[in-house]
Amino acid sequence: DVPWPRRLRHPSILELAEPVEETRSGGLMFATEPILTSLAALLKEKDEYSDNRGGGDNPGGGREDIDIDELEIQKGMLQIGKGLEFLHSVAGLVHGNLSPDAIVLNAQSDWKITGLGFSGKAEGTNVATSAPSIALSEVLNIDPRLPTTVQLDLDYCSPDFVLDHNVTTSADMFSLGLLLISLHNAPHKSPLETHGSVSSYKRVFSSSATIPTIGNNFKCKRPLGNPVANVLSRLITRRPANRLSAKEFQQVDYFDNILVSTIKFLETLPAKTPNEKSQFLRGLPRIMPQFSAKTLERKVLPALLEEMKDKD
Repeated sequence: DVPWPRRLRHPSILELAEPVEETRSGGLMFATEPILTSLAALLKEKDEYSDNRGGGDNPGGGREDIDIDELEIQKGMLQIGKGLEFLHSVAGLVHGNLSPDAIVLNAQSDWKITGLGFSGKAEGTNVATSAPSIALSEVLNIDPRLPTTVQLDLDYCSPDFVLDHNVTTSADMFSLGLLLISLHNAPHKSPLETHGSVSSYKRVFSSSATIPTIGNNFKCKRPLGNPVANVLSRLITRRPANRLSAKEFQQVDYFDNILVSTIKFLETLPAKTPNEKSQFLRGLPRIMPQFSAKTLERKVLPALLEEMKDKD
């Protein structure tokens, strides 16, 4: 019933190609840009593959069309950070339900934000928007009779919602931190296990022993490297004012490596000067062996083929 999601155009937000229409049989129909899978489905397949292998794990996770190694996580999280910056700063919105179900991947392995059903106007925003505010009293009324897919996922929810009843953009950044933990966890789940219960959520945050912190490895069952732990310490904080903004998130050391920088440069290659392109392409062969075959196929090769149109 609200028109504003159709006007959200950004490379990191799933594009709605045809708006929602009601069918004669009473169903709903709409069309988006082509996608391959959701992040939730991909992580579930990866966990099932690991279980079938007796606990072993590999980057591919059972799918041959998508890698989910550390580079893919870094690239994907950077894309989600860009999408959140757009939602927060340009659209004046809080996503409100950022979880693996709200992220989809396309054939180029680009990560895109979807699941805007709970989005609403951010408190304190100066951006003009027709979106209503998020009615926390309604979305926190979890109904066990309804499918979980149409309700707020408390396992990825910020305490700003549940405990403080505040709707600011910082809430999405807490959810982003929980998402980053789940990508490194085994199995790939949020460290908050609420079973869809608000009272269970409140119990988690009533004790320092159950709250994810850097002291308990953010309740992650795998050891977290310093770059990941450092960025999480600036996302998983109780005070919203201490969290990174979406723009600041994109500047953290976690993304400061040659492979991520190369992908970022490739994505903006058409806008570079001939001298910048020449210098970059001369150094590219030294970097390419560090990429997986799928990354070369889906990210590097298409950018180079596009550049072949430039005869100079």
